[in-house]
Amino acid sequence: MGEFNIEVANRLSIVESVVDATGEYDYRASIDLATTAGDENLFPAGLAKRCILKDDVTVDTVLTWDMIEVPDVSALLDLCQLQDRRYS
Repeated sequence: MGEFNIEVANRLSIVESVVDATGEYDYRASIDLATTAGDENLFPAGLAKRCILKDDVTVDTVLTWDMIEVPDVSALLDLCQLQDRRYS
């Protein structure tokens, strides 16, 4: 089965915070199975930059699609959604 990069919170973040890029302060990337990511609705690390948190997030929380608002449509988001439909 394939692997999937997910994001894990590095610090306490509050609702409506804008998420920074990988390697900065807000989160770190981790890897899980693609099937687990789909089953648990995990948010992909590659899409996180400039997304907005809908909920308060504590350290070591694995972020899900339900916790994130994606601010705009992008080619990367379109590709992610296409892969989700194809491999789900």
